[in-house]
Amino acid sequence: MRRLWTKFLPVLPITVVVVSSVAGSVMGSLVGDRAIAASPQDVMNQLDAASSRKDVKAVMQFYSPNFSNSDGLNTQSLEKSLTQLWQQYPNLTYRTEVKSATPVSTGMQVETTTYVTGKQERNGQQWTITSTLRARQRFQGDRIVRQEILAEQTVLTLGEKPPTVKINLPETVVVGQKFNFEAIVQEPVGDDFLMGTIVSETVQPTLFASQKTMQIEFPSIAELLSERELNRPQSTPPTVQRLKLQRLRAGGFFKQAQAAKMPETRWISAVLARHDAGITIATQRLRVVGKSEANRTASLPNL
Repeated sequence: MRRLWTKFLPVLPITVVVVSSVAGSVMGSLVGDRAIAASPQDVMNQLDAASSRKDVKAVMQFYSPNFSNSDGLNTQSLEKSLTQLWQQYPNLTYRTEVKSATPVSTGMQVETTTYVTGKQERNGQQWTITSTLRARQRFQGDRIVRQEILAEQTVLTLGEKPPTVKINLPETVVVGQKFNFEAIVQEPVGDDFLMGTIVSETVQPTLFASQKTMQIEFPSIAELLSERELNRPQSTPPTVQRLKLQRLRAGGFFKQAQAAKMPETRWISAVLARHDAGITIATQRLRVVGKSEANRTASLPNL
């Protein structure tokens, strides 16, 4: 069995979540007092530049000491996560668009879409990262006091010919609702071996503070041909997230699931690989909400 090791912070999707959250939040500050003399796009460009050069102090000056977001982060945990993140991903770049800015009773509400791209090289292997995130910020004066992550999609690829994967998953579902999850490889598979697995994890603040090494395990040729998994007892340390790929008979995943009975947010990822050709990890955020929240977000466009 072949293994591929790479460090992430702490689970694959979380890395981009932090990046996108910061870019979206910082971009929202264009409605504050500092932006009176500049157009929204001008301020957006300046703040994207600050994020792209990994200036944590410049980024954090736009946050209120009482800042919180829907993933459970506060000012201290956000700054720590950013510092760790940019040590792992030194080549990320940001582009954020402000979609709306609406006065509210306690300040200004700003909705943004953030685009993040970058590369990470580990042990001679280069990962390519692309992410799109939509967020809603609440400003008081020129500082962000509250942020809500509305939608998120992330794709990481490795290798010469990683599969092109299309994800079909609703961004928001009502508690207890059934939903479909599809991760479809767009190229013909032909006689090649297609392998994969699904990862689902609840978004919680403790994940942002930890670091894990992701271990992707490929089945051996014998396992691929026999479609039987060989018994290999193995203990996994708590700092390692083990992803064991299995041979797929179809060109992707086609699953139905039921949402939790209580509101929560999850990352659902499809890990898909061709034999010795490349790996794609496609992730989308799934928000499980009550009926009132579902009605409030029904008019938002999808990413």
